[in-house]
Amino acid sequence: QSLNQPVISSLSATTSSPAAQASSIVKTQNVTTQSQVASSSPTIVTLSSLSPSTLTTQQNVTTTIPQVQTVVTSIPIQVVDSEKVPINRLNNPNKVPKKGEKRTSHNAIEKRYRLSINDKITELKDLVAGTEAKLNKSAILKKAIDYIKFLVNTNNRLKQENMALKLAASKHCNIEDLLKQMPLTPPTSEKGSPLHVTQFNSDGESPPGSPMYESDSQSDSSLSGGNVMQTMRDQTRMALCIFMFAVLAFNPFGALIGSNADSENFLGQHAGRTLKNVNEGQTSGWMDWMFPTLLMWVLNGVICVGVLLRLLVFGEPVVKKNTEAAVSFYRHKTQADAHLEKGNFSWATDQLRKCLASLGRPLPTSKLELVSGLSWNFLRQLLHRLVGKWMFNKPSAVSSKDDVNSSAKNAALVYHKLNQLHLAGHVPGSSWWGVNLSLCAINMAEAAGDALPLTQLAEIYATCAIRIQISLPWKLKYLSKFLLSRARKACLTSGDRLPPSIQWLSHPEGYRFFVRGKWTLGGKNSLFTTLGCEADPLEHVAQMFREYMLEKSLFSLVNPAKNKEGPSQSAEVLLYTQLLTDSATSTTKSVSLPGGGISTTKGGDELGQWWSAIITVAINWLAGDEENAEAQYPMCDSFPQKLQQSDDPLPKAILVAYRARRNLLSNTHGSTHCIRQCDRAGRLLRESLKLSYAKQNEQIVQLLQLMVCDWLLTTRTELWEKNSKDENTTASQTEMIAFQQDLNSLRKLAQAHKNILSKVFLHEATARMMAGASPARTQQLLDRSIRRRHTSKTDKDGSEHSESDRDQAKALLMAGKHLPENMLPCNEDRIALISEASKMYESLGDKKSLQNCRQMIMQFEDKVSAQTVLC
Repeated sequence: QSLNQPVISSLSATTSSPAAQASSIVKTQNVTTQSQVASSSPTIVTLSSLSPSTLTTQQNVTTTIPQVQTVVTSIPIQVVDSEKVPINRLNNPNKVPKKGEKRTSHNAIEKRYRLSINDKITELKDLVAGTEAKLNKSAILKKAIDYIKFLVNTNNRLKQENMALKLAASKHCNIEDLLKQMPLTPPTSEKGSPLHVTQFNSDGESPPGSPMYESDSQSDSSLSGGNVMQTMRDQTRMALCIFMFAVLAFNPFGALIGSNADSENFLGQHAGRTLKNVNEGQTSGWMDWMFPTLLMWVLNGVICVGVLLRLLVFGEPVVKKNTEAAVSFYRHKTQADAHLEKGNFSWATDQLRKCLASLGRPLPTSKLELVSGLSWNFLRQLLHRLVGKWMFNKPSAVSSKDDVNSSAKNAALVYHKLNQLHLAGHVPGSSWWGVNLSLCAINMAEAAGDALPLTQLAEIYATCAIRIQISLPWKLKYLSKFLLSRARKACLTSGDRLPPSIQWLSHPEGYRFFVRGKWTLGGKNSLFTTLGCEADPLEHVAQMFREYMLEKSLFSLVNPAKNKEGPSQSAEVLLYTQLLTDSATSTTKSVSLPGGGISTTKGGDELGQWWSAIITVAINWLAGDEENAEAQYPMCDSFPQKLQQSDDPLPKAILVAYRARRNLLSNTHGSTHCIRQCDRAGRLLRESLKLSYAKQNEQIVQLLQLMVCDWLLTTRTELWEKNSKDENTTASQTEMIAFQQDLNSLRKLAQAHKNILSKVFLHEATARMMAGASPARTQQLLDRSIRRRHTSKTDKDGSEHSESDRDQAKALLMAGKHLPENMLPCNEDRIALISEASKMYESLGDKKSLQNCRQMIMQFEDKVSAQTVLC
């Protein structure tokens, strides 16, 4: 059969509920027939609903059709109202359902964070409202903030009560009476109780700015007002000083007393005439003028003494021990220590400012305050010289002497540290602001008395002297000499040694270097010295002094001055190297605030010590003192790590040249090894000559290059003399090429130093002797080394034109020893030249060269004696 036509079936059904009994149920369905292949098995027809959510009844009809086709009938059943009967069309069963939102890793992470936040908020709700309370997140956070504010205010009130009880106990007061007068602290509520927030709000207290900790500004203001003795501003102090000087200058009491006397005389007069006024001169005795004058000066003196007491005794802020102000001071001091050790100078400066605020001594912030502070501190320094010994350090009625001295000591050390940081360039401010810091440091240090160690007092004086050299005009720089003398006197009077940081100032060389002012601050680590403490200006000046001593020692070594009355070359160089070593071993490495102030720990300038040892070895070699030179070998062998890592080849050239010459003098290695070391040092020296150096260290670099050239050429000459079997032995071509390369380096250096031309002529003559060249030109070069030139005293770079006696003696010795017989046929001439050289070596103190000259003289005398016998 064909079932292509739609079949509409109506089924009436009654529902079990009474409300649906009057309604009619219409069921519509389009029956779709589908032809299938004939099958012998029966076909099952199923009636089912496509929307199970809206069904009230459901029927499944199974029909068996014995023929070829299978009919599937699906009838949706829907309950509708009795009045309106909508017919819903079937949805497309092949429609793909929408997929849900894809989970990503970002969503998982965000979900984990939300869960973590929700857990913490739940925990916070359990703490502030209890486990059974039901609050939203906003209410929980608000309740927690209120509870924290209440706890902070309660803690502050308890601290104040505790401090008041401590003060009362220290004064032996009745604590029970004190407790009755003070308001009781509301008890802290238990966890989950809602009363604590209302109790906190009912008190009307304002919470602090930070929920858990007090802000620095509030704590400092509360401490300076509560636990620090009442202080005066600098403007008030200057107003009192002006008032006192006005009373002394204008003498208002004298005019007042004089006017009263005149008025009494005027009132005693009456109309009429007095005859025979004979006793008038007798009644007016010395009391008539003595008493008013005495009364006037007594009043003036009382006013002056009262003003001075108010300024110097009762007007100074004093912080007592075990008070909240003292605790605040030491807390900020500890934080400043930590920042200074880490190099955070700006944060350390902020903490030091808060230290002064805790002591009741805030720094000036305006120009008026700065001018008032400068005027008051300068006047106070003058008053300390006049009446300070009697009025300073006097305990008042509310503070003891120990508290006064301790407060002054803490303030002095903080002012001193701020002054150091300002000089080092780590604190912003004008030069006059720094002068004010220096004056405050000196005044507080002198007011501290015995509480401040004398070494600290000496450092404060020396730092203030640096301030005067930098900030004040040149006409006032003589004050730095006064401060340096005060620093020496402060330590010498008590028998203490000067602090290591200023020991070099006690030497005349260091004193002259400081007073001349040819130094600057803001130095950094260089190739020759290291800066011990960046925040200490004394270390900056000491570093400049070490470089100055290094330059002077090198100049005396390479170009000694002809001074018959002064010390010898060796003594002068050793003096400078000893000062360099002492200053290098007394440097400071770190900065801290011990005992309320700042101290430094000893360290060492490793570079300065190494350079000092190298120059000491060089001068001992020139003097022939090998024993003292060997004492410096361990220091020279310990090459500093900073020089090893440096890209500059000059230190390595000096080290290799030093080892080559030491091996030659000690005969520890053969000649071949020494020549290889000389070749390596020569290559490094030529690389150094190609570099350009800073103008500040250019002079030191050139002098060191001259020293290396002299070492290399002298070592090669002595190796040639040692290996030559007779007078006609010449050097190899390789040796001559290396000698000429070092000689060319010396010629380049001679362009800037005209005073070493005699050394250039000497080594050129030596090169000709080693090569066996014409002796006529060789003799001319030796004569130019021996002959003294008369030129101007100084050239354009300031160096003196003077031939070295050592170069002249060396030229005479080389001429008498190596010139051929056709130039010096007579041995008596050779003996005369060598004798003249020996005299020069004797005046120079070169024992080894003097001994060599005497041995050669004896050899030539033996030859003369032998020739005489043969004749």
